[in-house]
Amino acid sequence: MAAGMTAAMLTLLVVAEQAPVAAASAAPAAWELASVQPAACAETARTRFADCQSFVVTWRLEQAPGNAPIGSATAAVTISENLGPGTREWSAHYTARFFEFQGEAGAGTTAMVAVDCRGDCAVVGTTASAEPVGEGSVIRGDIGFSSTTGSVSTSRQLISLDVFHPAAVGNGTTSGGPHGELGPVRCDDAVQNGLGARGRPGCIMEDSIPTFDINSSEFNVEPAPKHAAFVTAAQADPKTGGWGKVGSGKPLNREFLGSAAAQRKKRSHVCPPSWPRNPSEPGTPPGQRDSCDEYPFSSTEQGVPEYAVTEHVPQADNSRGGTRLSEFYAKYHILDGDQFYVQP
Repeated sequence: MAAGMTAAMLTLLVVAEQAPVAAASAAPAAWELASVQPAACAETARTRFADCQSFVVTWRLEQAPGNAPIGSATAAVTISENLGPGTREWSAHYTARFFEFQGEAGAGTTAMVAVDCRGDCAVVGTTASAEPVGEGSVIRGDIGFSSTTGSVSTSRQLISLDVFHPAAVGNGTTSGGPHGELGPVRCDDAVQNGLGARGRPGCIMEDSIPTFDINSSEFNVEPAPKHAAFVTAAQADPKTGGWGKVGSGKPLNREFLGSAAAQRKKRSHVCPPSWPRNPSEPGTPPGQRDSCDEYPFSSTEQGVPEYAVTEHVPQADNSRGGTRLSEFYAKYHILDGDQFYVQP
């Protein structure tokens, strides 16, 4: 196992009949990581809450490091990671399918998954042992992780498959190291703080940029069609510079100012009290009265007079749009400075 690695608790399942163990080579041999070729990952797409990597790995068994190979083992490996809502614990699933062995590696080879956490995370589980593998063998398992320190923290998870053989020096690998690196995973405790965290504790893939779908059914508030129609028009306005539009390459950045009063003051620079609202007929319900709506949103770095445009939108529709945005910030753990796109 590579230096500095700790083995995680796994349910190891070996499928297909195993070949008998052969006698060790007369001279010391060594395993070398020969190649790692990326492949399409079919288990899940990379999102704010999931990651997936697939690759084909070949290990070469050499008579001695740098010498001619005396065998090899090849496996298709898939690692997926899923972050659950409302918790700072998550899991990864590992599958390795061995489909080719050559030379002396065809008998006596064993394999074991090893895991390392970098940053604020811990592997949940106990030590696993090496299992015999041959052509058609499958090793699979679930690995638990947790993050418990700090209001906001990040980590990476490094997962490797170590191979062993009686002919290898010390029966183990001499090189290779992690070939699956997941994350960065960022967790927060949802305590209202200078970064804007609120809602429930949780973890996200920090470098995944989510999209705020204004009228998505995932939010617990009525749709805001007139607000969405305004955002559609605003994204086409040259003044907004394409900020936040899906496909523009220019995501918005949340700006958390620490208090509702500070946020209102910033918004007033775009929608001041003097903004010319349309008069309402006597008896008009408050929700149907005219209001100033702005895009980019005032809760983003781009929501300033330089880029923002305004429109007349009924107060109820405007408020529902704002509530949906707040729910998006909470569900997707959008903290101060985080990027996101907007789909009207």
